[in-house]
Amino acid sequence: MVEVGFMLIKLNIIEKEGVMTFEVKVEKDQRGYNVRLILWEGESGMSTPKVSGVSKKEASKTATELANLYNCKIIGG
Repeated sequence: MVEVGFMLIKLNIIEKEGVMTFEVKVEKDQRGYNVRLILWEGESGMSTPKVSGVSKKEASKTATELANLYNCKIIGG
């Protein structure tokens, strides 16, 4: 897999026991673009695929929808 570029979306949620961070990662591979939602709690992360093998336009649309849903900014790119 060759990574051509990526975008990250971050959102910090403060909880009683620590800080959770959400990221949306957009990567390019041979089939197209993939979008994953990643939840970080300290050093541990859990990744959830959202879309896979889509066009750059569709990946950007999905990332934007997630940014609006989680009220966070898109960084990188």
